[in-house]
Amino acid sequence: LLHGLRGCVQRASPPFSMQQAKRAKSGDVPTALLEARVDKGYVLYVSRTAEITAIDMNMFTDMRPNEQSDALDELKKRATVYAIDGEGCLGDNLDGDGQLPQWVLDQFIEKHGLRWWAGSGADFEMLEEANRAAKDIVELALTAPIDSFYGMKHVAVGDETIQKCSARPELYRARGGVLEPGSDGFLARYTVPPSDTEARQTVNSNGLATYTASFSLYCDPFGAELYNVVRVTFTCRVATGEEAFGSGDELAAE
Repeated sequence: LLHGLRGCVQRASPPFSMQQAKRAKSGDVPTALLEARVDKGYVLYVSRTAEITAIDMNMFTDMRPNEQSDALDELKKRATVYAIDGEGCLGDNLDGDGQLPQWVLDQFIEKHGLRWWAGSGADFEMLEEANRAAKDIVELALTAPIDSFYGMKHVAVGDETIQKCSARPELYRARGGVLEPGSDGFLARYTVPPSDTEARQTVNSNGLATYTASFSLYCDPFGAELYNVVRVTFTCRVATGEEAFGSGDELAAE
């Protein structure tokens, strides 16, 4: 089910690439792609890791051992589906429903139409604009609501519910979804680390920026007021069109 849901949000086509063009010359893809312009602007790449760092022991209430194992598997699936496998193109991994700043979405739609994620060419013409977009995309992720099928919400939102409902999560430290003992041999209690409030920036010698932020989410796979913790690190990197699509000379030389 989760993999099916993931398929609903993945985008149909990545931007035109040199690899596609080379395959087109051998007849593997429509030759019309060869006419696509190699754009010298800037593109955005995103990556997102999601690690289960705490398990709410309330999840196992009244469960048999095999049911506990199934519950852990379901929790791991949620984290796996939310993560982005490796580094991918922006349009393949994020959609416009709350995941992109409005000014970025408006610009993409103006350039590529409503199916902006299937457009070819660079995302931005100006480096300053690309860097600004990367920063805004990462910082939006620090507060933007998470799509409900992930069963996740930001810790700040969950803490409001905990206080309002007098809930009592029983959080214990985990690594990769496996509970970890403390130095005394007993399960180690867990305190949720603070989430970043702004993106961390690195800039290379060419002025291309990378923005990264880490934040915590509560994950409840079953809608039962559970507060398993998933620690997320989200990165958006600016790259040149030449890196993404090749120089243009490569294809001409084939």
